[in-house]
Amino acid sequence: MRKGLAVLVSILAAHTLAAAQVEDGTLIVPGKRIGPYNLGMTLAGVIGLMGSVGERGSTTMPQSYGMLWRDKRIYFSFFNATHTVSAATLLDSEANRVFRTADGVGLGSPGSELDRFGRPEWRHQYPGNVEARAYWRIGLYVQTKEGRIIAIGVFDHKSQ
Repeated sequence: MRKGLAVLVSILAAHTLAAAQVEDGTLIVPGKRIGPYNLGMTLAGVIGLMGSVGERGSTTMPQSYGMLWRDKRIYFSFFNATHTVSAATLLDSEANRVFRTADGVGLGSPGSELDRFGRPEWRHQYPGNVEARAYWRIGLYVQTKEGRIIAIGVFDHKSQ
């Protein structure tokens, strides 16, 4: 009994330490936010944080449009009707590697660390050995290449 309790305390302490090591401003919360970029944030709010307007693009969803900030390597999807963030995705760069989940998963992490999120509900293999995975139940999207995470994003899992 004591040994089991000691193991449980060790696990909880390790999880608390990992969460404490990720500063709130760089925390990725699946289904909610990436650092200061919250799902539901307005386009004006994103522009205010980014300091400029991104390049407008399209998405695979007819009810939304996308914007890419190349210099910051971050892509947002916005709902057409409300101009609020429906998804945010970080693309690999040294600056973006500070963003992590509470468990320490982020850009550059080994793809094997995704096992902690369970089995993805969706997978797709793209050219160039890029694999995409979506964890619909928690609102997390990732791309891996050569065993490393090269893109990580969050989306509202309740609307999927």
